[in-house]
Amino acid sequence: VEKLCNRVSTSTLLEDRRDALRALKSLAKTYRDEVGSQGLHLFVNVLQVDKSDGESVGYALDTLYNLMATDIPPNPYYGQTVMSPQTAELGRHFSEIFLQNQDNLPLIISCLEDFDFQVRWPATKLLTALLINNGPQIQQSMLTIPMAVARVVDLLSDEREVVRNEGLLLMMQLTKANNAIQKLIAFENGFDYIIDIIAREGYSVGGIVVEDCLLILRNLLNSNVSNQNFFREGRYCIHWTVYNDSDTDEFDSAKQKAANIIHMLQILRLLVSPDNSQQSLVLCQKVIFQCGLLKVLCELLLSSSVSEDIVLELLITIGDTLRGANQNQDYFAKFSLSADAQRTAIIVLLLNMVTDKTTYPLKYASLYCFKCFLYGNELGQAQLVATLLPSSVEAASISPGQLICAGLFSLDQFCSWCAAMAISHMLRQNIAQKEQLLRVQLATRVGNPAVSLLQQCTNILSENTGSPVGINHLILLCSWLNECPTAVAHLVNNPVNIPFLTTQIDRDANEHEKLMRGLSALLLGICMVYNDGAVEACNRKALRNLIASRIGVGKYRDCLNQISKNEQFVKATHRMQMPSEPDDHLFFDEEFTIMFRNVEGASIDL
Repeated sequence: VEKLCNRVSTSTLLEDRRDALRALKSLAKTYRDEVGSQGLHLFVNVLQVDKSDGESVGYALDTLYNLMATDIPPNPYYGQTVMSPQTAELGRHFSEIFLQNQDNLPLIISCLEDFDFQVRWPATKLLTALLINNGPQIQQSMLTIPMAVARVVDLLSDEREVVRNEGLLLMMQLTKANNAIQKLIAFENGFDYIIDIIAREGYSVGGIVVEDCLLILRNLLNSNVSNQNFFREGRYCIHWTVYNDSDTDEFDSAKQKAANIIHMLQILRLLVSPDNSQQSLVLCQKVIFQCGLLKVLCELLLSSSVSEDIVLELLITIGDTLRGANQNQDYFAKFSLSADAQRTAIIVLLLNMVTDKTTYPLKYASLYCFKCFLYGNELGQAQLVATLLPSSVEAASISPGQLICAGLFSLDQFCSWCAAMAISHMLRQNIAQKEQLLRVQLATRVGNPAVSLLQQCTNILSENTGSPVGINHLILLCSWLNECPTAVAHLVNNPVNIPFLTTQIDRDANEHEKLMRGLSALLLGICMVYNDGAVEACNRKALRNLIASRIGVGKYRDCLNQISKNEQFVKATHRMQMPSEPDDHLFFDEEFTIMFRNVEGASIDL
């Protein structure tokens, strides 16, 4: 190594220096420390002195890359099978030494201008390695180097695929968590270049190259309002409408296609995230509908050949696209495939929620989509509640109401929970539908008279004290009676209901029963706060006296506190969207926590 470095520094013949550089390039993979310690400054000097000789510059760039990269495959000839942490750390060490001289990085950037393959390709790889090792420092430096970002974007138009693909890897590192660079890339027509590559590669069947492009788009759009607006105004979403047109039967290709579709859906989620500003969210939802993308998403949802991983991402994406957008919600409510008009999108969601064999993540994702469909959608709420009401017309096929009832009274706690939450969202902030639901009559057994849905819920509650199914029905009753004096009157009019609640509050409890006590106290508080005195024996004053004499105000408050201290309640308080990992013991959602806080304060004040 010492002799070769000496030849590079002292030889007057270009061929001799070139041969020495070629040898050092090979040795740098195995003898990093020796080559880097003795020759790092020499390779930088070659970039300055021999810049007219593309071959020498290429060898110098390759050697620098071999010294600094942390992911070079090991050399089995020398017995190396795994890169040691010490070797990777050595790469970061040489990167730091290289960057100590502020003139070195512009040398690498200038090499990107050279169209010579043996210069441009290793320069791209070297810059990628530097970004991996010293990302924030390189990003800040590139903002000060004239045309640096533009030269990186220009790599995407290179007709040589190996250079273009390496440029994609470079841009993936460059766009991480830096809004200024993300904006510059968008300004340099980065979106056009990336989407053009996706189209040429075949959209979803385009392999790993398409996945790299989609990851770059995610970087460019994530938490970057300016780029999101630019992407929306450029109507780039329209390209997604042909994204899934190609089919493939090969297993590896199918896996890659699924990964690409999931990345595409995640990009759409960035545009319609509830965390975005209301103005931006509404405009993105409108564009997705106008360009026909919502239709494509719904068709994909109802397709029988889509894997569950895609369906999960699809449900969340569609949900965020529907949330508060009445035009999108109306379209979704009526959507079905022409081959099976009875299998509407709503029916598919409910089947996922109330069928025992569906996985819990699929139940939860379907519930999230259902919740978003009903958000601010009074017409949708009324139409769904109507399917539960008595009708003189015999249904030609299974109705949403039948599926909801089947789930609500299922012995499976998750099916029951999904159905209870579905009804809660059908009634959310809609007193008219809460009163309509009081008309629902159920046939429990052959020969027995029909009972109201409210009465059946209280019957099941009394039979399942302390169980998850009982908790599900308590949550539904709390959501139903909240802000609805008519429903409160129906509950307290049954003489067994209030004594049952006080008994639950007064009993000793394990962990599940503590939650039951707290929810019973909450329901009793709702009956007190929203009591219009229609039932004289259980008016507001009577219930307040009952709490004071039978339970005690202190104990009543303690029971309410048991809800707010519950781990699942705390998680739901901070949850704006569906969590990435569904919880096997989830009872609450964010809307319930808001309702609880309102009732808690009002009931204690009384």
